[in-house]
Order: sequence, then C-alpha cells, then structure tokens
Amino acid sequence: NGARYLRPALESIFDQTMSDWELLFWDNQSTDESASIVSEYRDARIRYLHAPAHTNLGEARRQACVFARGEWVGILDTDDLWLPKKLEYQLQAVEPRSDFGMVYSRCEEFGGDVARIQPSLNDLLPEGDVFSQLARRNFISLPSLMYRRDAMISAGGFQPYQHAADYDLSLRVARESPVAAIDGVYS
Repeated sequence: NGARYLRPALESIFDQTMSDWELLFWDNQSTDESASIVSEYRDARIRYLHAPAHTNLGEARRQACVFARGEWVGILDTDDLWLPKKLEYQLQAVEPRSDFGMVYSRCEEFGGDVARIQPSLNDLLPEGDVFSQLARRNFISLPSLMYRRDAMISAGGFQPYQHAADYDLSLRVARESPVAAIDGVYS
C-alpha cells in the first residue's frame, strides 16, 4: 500500500538516462490505488505481477525475481527513488568485468526533515572482496544496489525473511563474487 509514493518512484525509473530496462511491479496484494496507478503507465517495459497471496518482503522479492529477464536486478521499493544516471553509471562500471556479483553506490536516505548520505562522504566505498567488511557492518543501502542475476541465483536468491533479506543475499553474493562500488549518490 505505497500508492502515495508510487508515482515519484515510477518517474525516477522513466527519468533514467539509460532506457534499456524492465520494471517488474510486484503487487503484494495491495488494497490501495497502486494497481490503477501502474496501469496509467502504458509502456511495454512494465510488467505488472499480482501476488497470489500476501507475503513478507523477502518472500515477495524471491517470487518477483523469478520473472526477471535482465542481466542485472535492482530493487526499488515504492518509497525509494533512483537518480537519473544510476543505471547508466552502475552498468558502465561493471561492463568490463563479468565477475562482479553486485554493484552499489552511496544513497541519500531521507525522511521528514532529515537527510543523510550512506555511506558517509567521508568513508571510502569498499569494493572487490568485501565479504569480511560487509559481515561486520551493512554499508550497502538496498536502493543503491544491483545484483548480477546469475550471481544472485547462484547464491540462492532472496530468502523469505521479513527483515534484512537484502543484507542476507548481499552477504552470500559477496562471499562468492567481487563487488563494484561507484563513488556517487544515485539513489
């Protein structure tokens, strides 16, 4: 039931400088106007998928990712935004190497009157073999993250956890694959 945030989230995808994307809109049994808002966007890149039953976030993401066709998978919740160059810059960074399992950047977290950049602009962004660092502290915000679909599948995909399903998956992917980092704010 994120209808009040949905249009800005969708527009942030349409505003991407890279136009080769697909959007899987997983409707987890919403009871608000979400379905009608998505139907306003008449674009072949959008696939509306209605969950057969309401599930927790981890399970919903697991079920939705089964339908992904692209090489890379990003998660954009209805209350998140991607800045226009996110897809372009992140995919350019991983293009030369096929061994990266995921790519991330800094993220601006906002709510009410408070906004902050995560990780802080003072922090270096770990990349390469980051498993040990990531196991100590989750420094990757989900809206900034994209998983290579093959690496995600190899690691077992999202698990049906209510909380921290993305952190769990990121740990498993980082254990098996190097991670790329883009030093900029793109979500």
